[in-house]
Amino acid sequence: MSKTRNAEDTLFFSLSLEYLETYMPKQLGRSAKTIKSHRDALTVFRRFLVEKKNLTIFSFAFKDCTPELIQDFVIHLKEQGNSPGTCNGRLASIRTYIWFAADRNVALQSVAIRISKIPKCKEPKTEKKILSQEEMSCILRQPPNTKLGLRDRTMMVLLYDSAIRLDELLSLRIQDISLDCDDPYIFIHGKGNKERIVAGCITKSGVTDLKDHNHMRIISRLGKFIGKEKTANRVNGAGQPFAEHL
Repeated sequence: MSKTRNAEDTLFFSLSLEYLETYMPKQLGRSAKTIKSHRDALTVFRRFLVEKKNLTIFSFAFKDCTPELIQDFVIHLKEQGNSPGTCNGRLASIRTYIWFAADRNVALQSVAIRISKIPKCKEPKTEKKILSQEEMSCILRQPPNTKLGLRDRTMMVLLYDSAIRLDELLSLRIQDISLDCDDPYIFIHGKGNKERIVAGCITKSGVTDLKDHNHMRIISRLGKFIGKEKTANRVNGAGQPFAEHL
């Protein structure tokens, strides 16, 4: 009579393919960058097991993933010069992966609960240095009066006024920017397909610059200028590519 296999005997990395190729992108809809971050975390953890603990992925099971082992992993990350934020990110990725496994097999819930109780590294609060108004004005005057200079200044003005991410800037469409109102705003297509409105952020000088037709043409082609095609290929409300729209 064959023995019933304990769930905790399941090889730790046996679910990694489903986790990275199916669960993260298709079920959760995570971005490629997020998936890469989780992939990197599992890769770094695997190297730690093999190189520092002399373990093999062909025998390392969920039952072997103890809080003590994970704490050793975090200490190893610190010794390698990783910041507290990076250590916490790696820890969070491992937790997420184990909870995914626990959802697949309820018998692994105990493993997930034990690992979830490991405290995060304390991240020191540091005061961020900011540029003075004079320093920022000096930077904005640097781009030359050329096509590329106009592109650079438009990007700098938008980034400075709105504090949006670079990827969000590259995803902007002309109709996402509303300037002809008392409180100009930008409609942002953000990380994780989240949408939001950033209002009250564009200065009067920024509005003047952006109302210039040439600046609006630059906005529609930011992605192409930077080497990405996604912005140039975005369509306007009429369903036409920006290159054709302009």
